[in-house]
Amino acid sequence: MVWGIANDLYDETWALTKSGLFCFSKEFQENKLTPERTGYRGGEEAKRPIPPGEWMEFTWAIRTAVDFFLFQSRFTDAFGPGQGIHLSLRIGPLAGRKLVCQRWEIEMGFGAPEPSRAPFFEFERTVDGETLRTSWEGICAEVLKQLFDLFPNIRITQDTLLKWIEKYKTRRF
Repeated sequence: MVWGIANDLYDETWALTKSGLFCFSKEFQENKLTPERTGYRGGEEAKRPIPPGEWMEFTWAIRTAVDFFLFQSRFTDAFGPGQGIHLSLRIGPLAGRKLVCQRWEIEMGFGAPEPSRAPFFEFERTVDGETLRTSWEGICAEVLKQLFDLFPNIRITQDTLLKWIEKYKTRRF
């Protein structure tokens, strides 16, 4: 297109404008589904079904964040040396959503999942192109850590998230 490139074929939109604005938009697929499991151990509360729109899936969030940062890192050559790239992420609504994991090999914790109280997750930072190209994994792990910290009783380290990112990159996810 005259203003840049865009792809909106898969219920999500990816775009990169000539001015350098990168956009990604996708509705939570969790808005249309009921999770098969929560990933939490303990009583009946942990097994109770969660209605559509009231949950967020752990591995889907990781996959989306990695795809987002991978896509951006591929376009950093278009920016001059030392040129700043402003990252601005807004994820939500989150209030009332519970973080769950549908993968059977992953346990999230004990008891019933607790909902987030935060209305949205927001992250803003300006980095130079070289940093984004060579160190995007660390920024992605930081973003995921801050996002998952909005859900009570979720304890995950940035180092663990870096391992998840590496698994996804090598397709062992």
